[in-house]
Amino acid sequence: MSENKRDWIIALVPLVFSLLTIFYLIPTQIELTEEYARRSLSPAFYPELSAWIIAFLSVLLILKRFRQPSQGVDEEGPGMRPKEEVRVGIAFFIALFFAFCFTYVGFLLATFLTLILFFILQGFRNPLRLFCFSAATTVVVYLFFRYGMKVHFPPGLWLR
Repeated sequence: MSENKRDWIIALVPLVFSLLTIFYLIPTQIELTEEYARRSLSPAFYPELSAWIIAFLSVLLILKRFRQPSQGVDEEGPGMRPKEEVRVGIAFFIALFFAFCFTYVGFLLATFLTLILFFILQGFRNPLRLFCFSAATTVVVYLFFRYGMKVHFPPGLWLR
């Protein structure tokens, strides 16, 4: 893959995901009630803030790409092997799996399953470690958002 293509992918993929998060995931997955409007920040505040920051940084990368002078011959550095490119594609589909799974099975199960898939993709094979790392990470993230940030995650359509 040429450096020019790689730079565009590095800039556009986070931009697309952040916009997907801002305009689809947050409005459809974070429940907003009048109680939040009166007492505290919206549960969507920090996720939206994070997504907007990622979108802004992605736009900066795109602008940087436009400002760079075009290089004559694109010298290929040590690029990714085809196997590594496939792993990047699989990681992209695991992220999509999480987004759709979140809707149907809720945060806890979707996060747990997604983390297991990411760990397997990265080479973890010990089932006990997979289970423990995924469960512990899911619980810590849930407790932080639920009790620290007061964000109420929807339970999922299949688990209501």
